[in-house]
Amino acid sequence: MADTLRALRRWIGRPLWHSSLRLRVIVAIVALLIPVLMLTSAVYLSVRLVTSFGDAAASSLKELSLIIGAQAAVFQVSEGFHAHASLGDSPSREQLLRINEQGDVALRALQAVPWGTGEKGIAQDIERDWQRVQAITAAAIRPQPGVPPATSAEGVRHYDDLIGSIQLSLDQLHRAERADLGYNLWNAQVAQQRLLRILGLMVAGAVVISILAATTLGRSVLRPLHSLQEAARLFGTGDLSHRVIVERRDELGRLAELFNTMAQKIERSQQALSYQASHDGLTGLVNRVLFRDRLEHALARAKRQQKSLAVMELDLDGFKKINDAMGHSAGDALLMEVAQRLRNVIREADTAGRLGGDEFVLLLEDLHQPDDAVTVAKRTLDALHMPIMVLNKQIGVRASMGIALSGDEQPTAEELIRNADIALYAAKRQGRDRYQIFDQSMHKAAVQQVSLEEDLRHAVESKEFTLHYQPVVDLPTQTIIGVEALLRWQHPTRGLVLPAEFIPVAEDTGLIVPIGRWVLREACRQVRLWQADSREPLPVRIGVNISIKQLEDPGFVADVAQALRDSGLAPEALILEITESILAQNLIATGEVLKGMKQLGVRVAVDDFGVGYSSLNNLRRLPVDIVKIDKSFVASLAQPEEMALTSAIVALSKALNLQTLAEGVEHAEEAGELRALGCNAAQGYFFAKPIDAAQMGELLRAARMQGNRLQAEVRGERAS
Repeated sequence: MADTLRALRRWIGRPLWHSSLRLRVIVAIVALLIPVLMLTSAVYLSVRLVTSFGDAAASSLKELSLIIGAQAAVFQVSEGFHAHASLGDSPSREQLLRINEQGDVALRALQAVPWGTGEKGIAQDIERDWQRVQAITAAAIRPQPGVPPATSAEGVRHYDDLIGSIQLSLDQLHRAERADLGYNLWNAQVAQQRLLRILGLMVAGAVVISILAATTLGRSVLRPLHSLQEAARLFGTGDLSHRVIVERRDELGRLAELFNTMAQKIERSQQALSYQASHDGLTGLVNRVLFRDRLEHALARAKRQQKSLAVMELDLDGFKKINDAMGHSAGDALLMEVAQRLRNVIREADTAGRLGGDEFVLLLEDLHQPDDAVTVAKRTLDALHMPIMVLNKQIGVRASMGIALSGDEQPTAEELIRNADIALYAAKRQGRDRYQIFDQSMHKAAVQQVSLEEDLRHAVESKEFTLHYQPVVDLPTQTIIGVEALLRWQHPTRGLVLPAEFIPVAEDTGLIVPIGRWVLREACRQVRLWQADSREPLPVRIGVNISIKQLEDPGFVADVAQALRDSGLAPEALILEITESILAQNLIATGEVLKGMKQLGVRVAVDDFGVGYSSLNNLRRLPVDIVKIDKSFVASLAQPEEMALTSAIVALSKALNLQTLAEGVEHAEEAGELRALGCNAAQGYFFAKPIDAAQMGELLRAARMQGNRLQAEVRGERAS
């Protein structure tokens, strides 16, 4: 009997198992007895209920897909706006508009969903915030005169608040839809359980075939529902890798396929977001966060295996000029090519990353000796020296590199990156386009540099600066015709600090602007005091050195005018001295500032002429009055070549109606040679060393008593 039942079950069950869900229901209904027609109707209604809950679950999955698409679109819109706000033209306005249109399409699709009462309010909040975001984006793309820019810090903060509100609302919708999905699946399970109870009643009054049909129907519904329930549970815990096994191509099978498709899309979206969070969006290299993580793991491996590694930080020399001259698109193309070349010079096990801007970093593992890192550094510089085609133009790239080795000290990841950065700036200070290996003396120098910066800031506030003055002598008459103001720092503990030590720090930190403003005012005030102290007119001019940072300051011309007004000094008594290298950096911009100086009546001198990259042709195009011959030419006057070059500078300056002033005159023979060449004026230790204001006043009074001539005995006393 048992064998007969098993055979009958196989004969009936196998075709039923592989048939569609609807056919299995019909077979079960036919197999039931006529008296239980009402019960069979209830079974059919229960199955329809299962199907309806399945459809509801499918609808929830579709709505989840729309929500996730909207989240990804809002993320891309936010990234595009931030990039446009920080980089100006990258992405371009058209690209930003295209990104926003994609985001608008995604959110409009979300608004078309027939939400429930609670979700509808959230969707309305999203639509309201999105309209504000669109308004801010439009203001950023097409700024209005008189209206604060949307890309200001306040505008970006407001933008981020709106984006955060939209993401929060999307998260609420996401949670709600996930809850609906679980609820629908739970209802399907409840309906299935009710169906099984009904089937139990039918089994009690039906024949063996009815029992077999009902059992087969129960198994065919229970297994996929259980699989869907388990998948939904794992989905709720964040496990997106689980997939439902599709056994049949019926309604539940299609629901399982839909669930698998949605889970796969969500998993890919999360993987894409994770990649974007750990990689540079432009070059595809790892970003700072992922690089630090890999470096920490590499240090742990190196410690276990007793091996060494190296961190190499790389910065492109002159990248800003390329960006300014050719545009951000050219700069981006250059950065992508540099990233590809960095990938080519390292091994597969090594890591190349971009820290930001034009700053890259390499992680070299399993080094046998320190020279291995040097070999990679040389190979990297050679690869970058090869011309790069950008917008049909060949661009030469130069880079400075800093190398930090792990060594036996077992530094942390933060320390290695810091050491590589210190070595990088050491390479820049040594002339750029080279590499430098970190040693502890660099760290000590960096600490001293930071200390000097802090002391310098305090010095600006505490007025620890003072001016020394060196006379300028007219060579034909030996009379004092002016002085040069030289800045000194009277440090409270270190004593007198010379400009060569603190001026570069002041320029790097921008403190040179307030310091230079003070020098201008103090120098003008002091000359006016000397003039007021003299009973007779004192034709003394004051020379003040000007930094490139001051010339770039929009308020520089106004600062000069204010210093003249406050002191009462005649504009023609002030000479602004600009080094030749500054002229060569930006001839057009510098020329505009110098024209403003000439309109005030101030005279302009080119300092250290002959050692930079300028030319007398540039001087002809600029409102320059005086050429100061560098002291290196004066010291080499005994050499015929240098004599000829100095003579040419003097002759061509006269042809351009420019006065010449020689620096660093230390011997009478040098003064005589310069006088013979026709040089107008000179300064140096032969005449007097730099002295403070009181001593300079005494020197002017002594010279005035001799007809303003700087007599030999006075020279000897001051130069000693």
